[in-house]
Order: sequence, then C-alpha cells, then structure tokens
Amino acid sequence: ARARLRRPPGQTPREFAHHVQAVLGTKAAVLRNVAPVAPQVVEAYYRVRFGRRRLDKRQLEAVEQSLDALEAALQAAARQQRRAAP
Repeated sequence: ARARLRRPPGQTPREFAHHVQAVLGTKAAVLRNVAPVAPQVVEAYYRVRFGRRRLDKRQLEAVEQSLDALEAALQAAARQQRRAAP
C-alpha cells in the first residue's frame, strides 16, 4: 500500500508479488534492491498456508529481515521523493 500497489480481486498473492517485483524493479535503486522480497515472502506464506509446514526459526527471521528491509527501502524512497519535490 505504501508503494501505491494494491492486489486486485482475482489476482493470486503469487501473481501480485511478481507484479510488485516488476514494478519495484523499475524504481529507484533503493527499491530495485528489495524487489525480490515480495515473491520470497509469498513463497514462505504458501509453504505455511497451503503446504501446512511451519517456518523454522531461521526461515522466520529471514522473512522478518526481508520485510524490515522492504519497509526501510520504502521509507528511504519516500524521503528521496520529498527532497526532490519543488
């Protein structure tokens, strides 16, 4: 939502994650670096939700670190955009 991206009805989380990755891949470098996060997080979600598997501590920490990196990148991009605005 912070990147102004919303999943339309009928689009799967995996499809949306790949869309997010493609969109972020065209943005500022700070966002391009975290573009792969969305598909990685969704794959973990699918393993838990549909594969009925639990994430081990290492996997859970990796997901949390990825989400933290995405959040930080979105905040940095917003700051850059505010500074560039007249």
